[in-house]
Amino acid sequence: MQNNRQFRPAPVNTVLTIGALSALILLGLWQLDRAEFKANAYQQFLRAERQPAVSLLSLFSKNSDSADFLWNKVYLCGEFDSSPVILLDNQVLNGAPGYNVIAGFRMDGSEKSVLINLGWIDADIERNDVGSIVVPAGHYEITGRIKVMEDNRFIDETVFQRLKNNIIRLQEINIDKVGALLGINYHPFILLLEPDVEFGYSRAWGLPDSEESRHQAYAFQWFCMALFILVVFVVLNIEKR
Repeated sequence: MQNNRQFRPAPVNTVLTIGALSALILLGLWQLDRAEFKANAYQQFLRAERQPAVSLLSLFSKNSDSADFLWNKVYLCGEFDSSPVILLDNQVLNGAPGYNVIAGFRMDGSEKSVLINLGWIDADIERNDVGSIVVPAGHYEITGRIKVMEDNRFIDETVFQRLKNNIIRLQEINIDKVGALLGINYHPFILLLEPDVEFGYSRAWGLPDSEESRHQAYAFQWFCMALFILVVFVVLNIEKR
């Protein structure tokens, strides 16, 4: 008697397997996209690191996309406005949870304001007790690095939590939504205040390094898991007749 093997996948198993394979492949492709982004960002940082600080207004005259100025060191003059201070949540420094303190800055010679990251503060055990936040008054020339904000795929919408009249807490910075909330027109980036500026909070910025290989390794793991599930699916659905 001859044994034949036939492939008879159950409909439910087929749907679940296709769903799992699709999710794993998408995760792998996302990691490859992150690898390319990190590699490009690192090369852009190396190019910017070799350049001296330039006037932020001079960059605007080039009419380029703000992403072209990523990590550029710039200086600008103006004063901090009276809009509420933003606390960017889930920021970690030396293993301690806290916030990045972000304030609006009215720049001389521009109709738009700039969001300035003043540095990190620790978070109290009582989440809504943030104490006082000091934003300097007066006219300043400040120096910082341009950072273009990335969209956080794990946060569906920006939730504004008003802790005090002059302090709001956010899980991510969406500059368009922040501008709409506060009624202020902002440039589409944040400025990381240089560590040698006399005011602000703890500033140990995690400047980019080349993490391309790490994301490629993650992508390889996701693709291997997808291949494993496919092989198991095929093996389990081969029936002897």
